[in-house]
Order: sequence, then C-alpha cells, then structure tokens
Amino acid sequence: MGKKIELEVRLSEEQIDKTEEILSILGLSMSEAVSMFLAQVLLRGGLPFEVALPELDDQELMDRVYEALHSGSGDECRAKGQLSLDEDLGVPWDDDPEDDDCAV
Repeated sequence: MGKKIELEVRLSEEQIDKTEEILSILGLSMSEAVSMFLAQVLLRGGLPFEVALPELDDQELMDRVYEALHSGSGDECRAKGQLSLDEDLGVPWDDDPEDDDCAV
C-alpha cells in the first residue's frame, strides 16, 4: 500500500454531525465510509450508483421532493424505514440490552 495522503472535504457542520451519527450506528467512521466509497469507485471504474437525468414524467415527483427538502419536513416523500439526516436516530433494537434473545 502506498503513502497515505490527507483529503479535505468541505461540508456544513450539520451535515457532518448527522452523517457521523448515522455512520456510528453502522459501526463506521467518516474516514472508513469515504475509503469504502473510493474503493467502490476503483472497483467499478465509476460511481457505485447511477447518476442520470430524470425522465420528463418524473418532474412532478422531483418538484415534490425539492419542496420537501427545502421546506424542512420531508416526511411526505420518505419511504417507511428510510433514514433522514433531519431526524433523531433512536436505535430501536438497542432498547433493553438485558433482553437479548440471541444470547447463548
């Protein structure tokens, strides 16, 4: 492995705080998540997700999503179980550590 270099990314403090909260639930640091993303870029020879212009029929949906993102709520466009950077993340499976059905 070659010499490691530092990468600087400019994000809002709110983006970083909420992203780190989600990543910590996943057991990842910001550095690990970025490393995973870059490894996937190298593996796939491009972005690890599709980037495309929307179909004209999707304009209404995009308008609703844009309004939801900029109005502050976003609840009407979020699928059930989908995480949001704007909500408090309680960990539902960690309510009672004494009640562990998987313990051996």
